[in-house]
Amino acid sequence: MRKIVILLIPAMFLITGVGNKSLAAGKKQPVPTTQPQTKEERPVWVTVGSVNIRSGPSTQSKVIAGAKWNDKLLVIEEQEEWYKVQLPGGETGWVHRSLCSSKPLYPGTGSQKKTGSQPKPTTRSYQRDTSPSSHSFSSGSEAILRTNSAGFRTKQALKQLIAAPSADFEDTLRDLMFSGQALPVLTDTRVRILDIGLFYIQVRILEGPHQGEVVWVAREWLK
Repeated sequence: MRKIVILLIPAMFLITGVGNKSLAAGKKQPVPTTQPQTKEERPVWVTVGSVNIRSGPSTQSKVIAGAKWNDKLLVIEEQEEWYKVQLPGGETGWVHRSLCSSKPLYPGTGSQKKTGSQPKPTTRSYQRDTSPSSHSFSSGSEAILRTNSAGFRTKQALKQLIAAPSADFEDTLRDLMFSGQALPVLTDTRVRILDIGLFYIQVRILEGPHQGEVVWVAREWLK
């Protein structure tokens, strides 16, 4: 009888161990998920005519709001290629990071409420340089845009912006963007010079989302 009891005890441990392994194998392992990257909040600006603000970080997510060119958004969270942003009105949503820039296209513009008083004229990057000798360019050479600016499909469109009063500058540029007469071009974009004028230069964009486009820029925007 004692021999039978002694033999049964290790058998019970063996059965119990196999059972525990079977239960462990039957449990579902948790699926790893992409954790949002929390960074310090910072502003970004929309670089295209208009963008959709979505409920989640996917093009399949519902569109809940929109933003326009050069609108200032506040990044409050990041997930892979998406920003969770806060709009000027307080709404939050997701936008793809390729549609935003860490700098405004033109300093001093973007999502600013208009007041009753007209802003004072300020010196802007697109003002004409009265000393052409300070810039030396040659056809076929490469140059770099020294400031966030825009490229214009025609010289007439660029002249329209240059002639706009300070108070109407942003609205004029928005209209040119929406109508397709202007393209956003960011700082340090490489371009190839095609045609040289006294105040305006025709270039081909060599990099970025508008690579290959031929546009006109103000002479002093180049370096």
